[in-house]
Amino acid sequence: MYEPAPVSPDPPAYQCSSCGQVVTAAPDGQNLLQCPNCGEQFFIETSPDPASQAVEESTPSVAPESEISELRIRNVMHARQALYRSRRWPIIATAACLMAAAKLIQIAIVALRHGQRFIPALDLFGAILALILGAHFVRQVILITRQIRAARQPTPSTPPDFSTLSDGSQHWKNLEKLSDSET
Repeated sequence: MYEPAPVSPDPPAYQCSSCGQVVTAAPDGQNLLQCPNCGEQFFIETSPDPASQAVEESTPSVAPESEISELRIRNVMHARQALYRSRRWPIIATAACLMAAAKLIQIAIVALRHGQRFIPALDLFGAILALILGAHFVRQVILITRQIRAARQPTPSTPPDFSTLSDGSQHWKNLEKLSDSET
C-alpha cells in the first residue's frame, strides 16, 4: 500500500509504490494523487471525522475467513478473465495467418496461369511461413485453453458425505423440549 513518507508534517507527503517518488498532497483535501514521475494514480487516506469513526466502530467486522475466501474467489475470477482476454489475441492472429496464406496461394495460382515462375515461388514460400506462424498461434491457444481448464475446481473423486446432515426435524423436537421445560 502507499505509506506516508517522512518528509514534513505540512503538507502531508506520500511515497508512490510504483517508482518511489515522493508526492505531496494538495491542501484542497482531495483523496486522489497522481505521481508526477510515473503517472500512477492512488488514493490517500484522510483523517476520518468523529461521526464516521463512531459508525465504523459500531459496525461489526467481517470474519477473516470469509474475507480471505472472498478475496480468493475474486482473484480466481480475475485470473480466468485475464486468461480469456489473453487467448483472444492468438485466435485473431491465427485467423489472420490463415487468411494471409490463402491470399498468397491465390496470388501464386494467378501468377502461374500468367506464365510467371519466380513470383509464385515467393508467394508459396510466404504462404508456408504464414501457415507455420499460424500453427505457432494455434499452440498458444491450446496452451491457454489448458490453463483455463486447469484453473477450474476439480471434480471430487468421492461423492459428498451427507450422513452428518439432518432433515430438520430436530428443530421441531427442540421446540417441543423447550415448551415442555417451560411448563
